[in-house]
Amino acid sequence: MSRSGKRVDVTRIKYQAEFKVIEKLKQEGYKITYLCEALGVSRSAYYKWLKREPSPSQLRLEWLMEQIQEVYDNYNGIYGYRRITIYLNYSRLSI
Repeated sequence: MSRSGKRVDVTRIKYQAEFKVIEKLKQEGYKITYLCEALGVSRSAYYKWLKREPSPSQLRLEWLMEQIQEVYDNYNGIYGYRRITIYLNYSRLSI
């Protein structure tokens, strides 16, 4: 378990990393069949991963990351995580 008390799915993280590698190498001209075979994942799993819909929690996380990056950029990288958190909470953005 992680410090937050939530269980970390290591297998899912491993597959996501492999699928991202396949995606990157595919753009360089390698065939998906060979890449999947080399990494030991099925092509169908890769294609399912490509067509996945982002979960609501993932969409919220991406939105929050954009907000954090915007505050960080607006203050030229001076604000750390504590000040950014205070800023976002003060701005009525529930984080």
